[in-house]
Amino acid sequence: MVARGAEASDAEIVKIIDYLSTNFGPRLKVNAASAAELAAALGIPKSAADDVVAYRLKNGAFRTLDDLKKVPGLDAVDLERKKDSLDFSAPK
Repeated sequence: MVARGAEASDAEIVKIIDYLSTNFGPRLKVNAASAAELAAALGIPKSAADDVVAYRLKNGAFRTLDDLKKVPGLDAVDLERKKDSLDFSAPK
């Protein structure tokens, strides 16, 4: 967009990307994603993504958003905002 002349602040671009990825992007397979994929898709630090993977390995697959919210250190409000881009199906 910017390359084609669109003007937006950094904050506006972040909002646009969040909107597009939530409504039109691929859904993140929470139970199959690597720590790097989780960090990128959720916008969390690599250490927090490592915690998600460790929690998943210890407690089993996440079935719902509420299960994901149980991981210490994750922002529940931020996760709620991204819930439409998350897929909690069992890994294959």
